[in-house]
Parts: sequence; structure tokens; C-alpha cells
Amino acid sequence: MVNYATNRYTAKVVEQMVHIIKMLPPGTISHKLSHRPVPPLGDRATVAILVGITAPVLAMGVALGIEVSGWTVMKQRMQRAADTAATAAAESFITGASVQNSATYGAYVAEMNNVAGASAKAWSGSTTAGTLSDNNISVVVATGAGIINPTDTTFAVTVQTPASTAFVGFAFPGGITKTITTTAIAEVATSAGTGGQPCLLTLQDYGGGTTTGYGIQVSGASEISSEGCTVRSDDGIEISGSAEIDAGYVFSSGTLDVTGSPSISAQGIYATAKSIPSYLSIPVTVESVPQIPDPYATSSVMQAGFASAAACSGGTAFSPAPWPAPTSQTISPGCYSSISVGGDFEVKMNPGVYYVYGNITVGGSGELSGSGVTIFSNGSLAISGASPVSIKAPQTGTSSGIAYASNGTAASSISGSGTFSFTGLFYYPNGAVNVSGASTSGSDDGCGEMIVKSATFSGSTSLAAECDSYGLLPFSAMPGTSSAKLVQ
Repeated sequence: MVNYATNRYTAKVVEQMVHIIKMLPPGTISHKLSHRPVPPLGDRATVAILVGITAPVLAMGVALGIEVSGWTVMKQRMQRAADTAATAAAESFITGASVQNSATYGAYVAEMNNVAGASAKAWSGSTTAGTLSDNNISVVVATGAGIINPTDTTFAVTVQTPASTAFVGFAFPGGITKTITTTAIAEVATSAGTGGQPCLLTLQDYGGGTTTGYGIQVSGASEISSEGCTVRSDDGIEISGSAEIDAGYVFSSGTLDVTGSPSISAQGIYATAKSIPSYLSIPVTVESVPQIPDPYATSSVMQAGFASAAACSGGTAFSPAPWPAPTSQTISPGCYSSISVGGDFEVKMNPGVYYVYGNITVGGSGELSGSGVTIFSNGSLAISGASPVSIKAPQTGTSSGIAYASNGTAASSISGSGTFSFTGLFYYPNGAVNVSGASTSGSDDGCGEMIVKSATFSGSTSLAAECDSYGLLPFSAMPGTSSAKLVQ
């Protein structure tokens, strides 16, 4: 309640102020206002009472405005911390860090921006996705959740902090809490690669840090015909004698070393370094040619096939029966410890998937053929003599497009006067393949890709990459560039 004496005092002050204003020169606004009737004391007391009543409300409004302004500034600061942390995590991933290490780096950056972290960070997830928890910081890594590209990896950083309630707390005697929370999402956006689809890719020295060897060696009068598709080595390429390469593009992550009088016909030839005699006019663009990974390294179909082949140690080995047994036999999909065909024997393979624990050997004049066939092996492949071998991959099913795949490490060889024809993918990522004598063809209907550790050619080979109808993975000879982009 407002004291009556106080009201009387306030009224006296007002009267004195009016008297002073009346003494101002005539015509001034203040003088004119001073001659307006003065409200009676009761009205003035009412105004004082209203001021006294509303003053706390006005003060609370001002306090709330100050508090909310502070929250806004704090939210902006926290948003910048989240944006910076998410971008840092994505950029760390681009440089080759694991998803866990990238998420940890993002959390550290958030802590550097005054977000309280924990002494120990908790990771829950796998090698491709998961969540890092760090007190007031959370980093969620997801794959296949991109906005720019659906297959991209994203880093979602959420940060929070308690906000001050020093002013607003007066209006809530029971107490009040306020938490500022912000989230930012950075996407590792990868642009499309260039250089066309490789139909010959050698993986030697990938990730090894050096490219001083040769992933592809072509010598003598041999010829590699891959017109329209790309020849690609993660190491160097050596060409000698009168060898020929006819390709859409040629890429060498190491040195392109040329001796003798070979020829290279391509729309573009790129190498990190070159060694070419001055008398040869081979137009090579010398620039950094980054290595590319094995596109099937994480294929669940490949890994399952190799695991099944490894379990075939108790299977039945096939070899031609002694004379006078039949000179041909048809075998069915299943488990074999090895396959060996020799003499004049002919083995026909029914359509399906074959698992071979050991080696596949075809010699003499033996024949091995099958259409709609996939072979998974843990061993090597050896074709010699006058043996014709023909394997055509299925166009449907889980092993679609895969003609021959092995995780063996011993060298495989194709030699002699016979022919080796395959349609689909020839996959031997851990071992060398030597092709000599016999012609090797992977272009029965425009699909014949080789992905091997290294390849040596001294015979004729034709390849092609028109494999869309077989469901093989599309990939580019040159990797796309990756960048971290904030998408939220």
C-alpha cells in the first residue's frame, strides 16, 4: 500500500514543478502546458499507486528482455561451435581418419569452443557409423544419409549448455532451468569421378605409400585391346617391344615407362611420371594420378563366396577318370576341393555357383566351359597347352556378373595356344596374373573386366566394360573429390 504522506509529498513536488514551468516565457510548449488544469490530489495519488503497482511488472519485463537477449547470443555462440565441430569431423574423415577418430576430433573442436566435454569419450558403433558421447557433446556418424548425395557420410554434432536465469529466477521462487541446445550436420560430399570405367585395374601398391613398381607390364608383340574403356594401374605401367595398347584412357599412378617401339592409342594418357624415348611421339599428361581402391573390397557377396570356398576342404576333387572312361562330363554347382582337367577331357559346368577350395588347372587339350556360372576360389588358376576355357557369368542372382573370383595369392597363368574367354568379372586382387600365348577375351557380348593385383601381358587380350546388364559395380578411373559441406 502506498503511504498517504508519500502521496502528499509527491503532489507538492509536482506543484512546485508546475510553478517553475509557468515562469517560462509565454509561447513555449512548457508554458502552455503549465496553464492546463492541474488534476486534483486524488487523481495524482491514483497515478502514483498505479506506478507503484506496475513498476515490478515493468522491471520483470526488462529483466526478461535482458535474459532472452543473453540466451540468443549464447545460442548463436553454441551454433557456431556445433557448425565448426561438424565441419572439422567431416574434414578429418576426408583426410583418411576412421569414423571414430573423426568424431573424436569434432568433439575436441567443440570443447575448444567452450562446450564442456568429458574426461573420457564413449563410442558406440562400427567402423562405418556410430555415436560418440562426450558429456554435453554428441557426434552421430551415419552412412547413406546424405542430402547432397544419398550415399554420403554425415556427421551430426549436437551441443548443449545450461543458460543463466539470474533475472527470470525472481519470478519463479521454486526455481527455473534453461538449456541451450543446437545441432549442425556436415556431409562429406563426393563429386563424380572421371576417366571412364576401367576394364583393367591393377591394385599393386595401393595404400602402400610408394609407386615404384609396375602394376601392368606389356611386352613383345602383345596387344591389349580395350577400346572405349580404361586401362588403370595403381602402380606404374611398363610397355616394351612392339606392344600395343588401344584404350579409351590410360592412367598410371606411378611411372609410365616405355622402351622399344610400342604404340599407345587413347583419348588421354595420364601418369604421375614418365620415361619415354624422345623418338616416340606419345602424348602423355604428367600430373598427380591418385590411386583408387578396390571397388569390391567390401563386397559382402565376394566375402561370403570366399568363406564358402574355404569351407570346401572336405569336398570332392574333380579330375578326369582314366581311359576308357567317357571323354566328357557335366558337373553341377557345389563344393570342390579342386578342379583339374587334362588330356582330351571336356568338362561342362551347369549354371550356378561353384566353390573351389584349391586350384583350378586346365592343361593338354582339356576343355572347361560353362554359361551362367560363377566360380569362387581360394586358389589359383592355371591354363596351359591347347586348352580352350570359356566361362560366362550369370546376369541375375546374387553373384550376377562374377565369372571368376579368388582371394588366392599365388600367381595365376594363362598360356599355351588355347583360348581363355570370360564374360563378366575376372577378380584376383591379391595375386599376379600372367597372360602369354593364348588369346584372352572378355568381350563376348561387351562385358569383360579384370581387377587383379598385377598383370603381365605377352599375348593378345581384349577387354570391354559394357557390363550394365550384368550388374557389376560402376566406378571411375579417377576418384571424385570430397568436400565437407554444412547441410543443416
